[in-house]
Amino acid sequence: MTRKLSPAGPTWWKPEYKSSLLLTDDAREVFQMALRKLGYSGNTTDPKEIEAAYNELKKLMPNVAAFNSDNPANPYMEGEVNLGMVWNGSAYVARQAGTPLEVIWPKEGGIFWMDSLSIPANAKNVDGALKLINFLLRPDVAKQVAETIGYPTPNLAARKMLSPAVANDKSLYPDAATIEKGEWQNDVGSASAIYEEYYQKLKAGRLIPQGGTAVPPFFFALTLAPQRAPEERRQFAPARPMVKIHQPLRHRFLPPVGDEPGRQGHQRQFAMPKTTRKRPKRRLNHRAIRFLQHKAVMHLAPPALNIVERVAGKRPPRARG
Repeated sequence: MTRKLSPAGPTWWKPEYKSSLLLTDDAREVFQMALRKLGYSGNTTDPKEIEAAYNELKKLMPNVAAFNSDNPANPYMEGEVNLGMVWNGSAYVARQAGTPLEVIWPKEGGIFWMDSLSIPANAKNVDGALKLINFLLRPDVAKQVAETIGYPTPNLAARKMLSPAVANDKSLYPDAATIEKGEWQNDVGSASAIYEEYYQKLKAGRLIPQGGTAVPPFFFALTLAPQRAPEERRQFAPARPMVKIHQPLRHRFLPPVGDEPGRQGHQRQFAMPKTTRKRPKRRLNHRAIRFLQHKAVMHLAPPALNIVERVAGKRPPRARG
């Protein structure tokens, strides 16, 4: 269903937009959006202002359904999201494909950037590169490119040749007031590392179920099940063994930490197919088991530790800490 949006546009932080928002998968663009909302420059290098933007974005995360920069128009075209960030060229292509997508410039101002053609200093075919650039700068070619991919052309001669539908599209060629209110994305130098650190932290936080704790991605599938209601746990139980001890021991699944009486729920076992080839006996690697014990205690709760002990057939020394 398509709704007509108000001229002011939607406010993404509203709870009714839960799990319906798309953000481009780009640290600078996402943070520039939040910085502009807070009244800061989108090109700031102040760590405190970047942190403030991070805290503001954390409030937005329940509404975010996806990060996508590979093809940001696809989630809109497939109905996976209802609103969010998109490049104006991608929005143009989506509309050409029949998607009822409307672009609204934010009241805080848009984010502007440009792509450029350049020739490396050590290029081996400079003449060929110059011919390509000169070809793309031809007004008739620039017109075709602009009307195909949607992104606005800076070629003034080509602008005069554009079809009225493209030339008058305010999402591609905004008026002077919209441009004046917006901000060009500049190089922030070493502050890029600060942006990237907070961005990765922001995305990692989305993987944690409500009530969960931050754990390494390897343990996410194992900590996911205990955070859900008992009736939902079965469908989220890992389909393959996430932690296993190799031969000569039998492989066993770690079931979700459930509400089964006693420890019956943790005694399921799945034997690997037997082979005719004899394998040499191997000594248990107690160091590996102690490491697994330590991780089990930290992230999986005591029943997983009991599994390790039963599989090993003996109790190795417990890791401390």
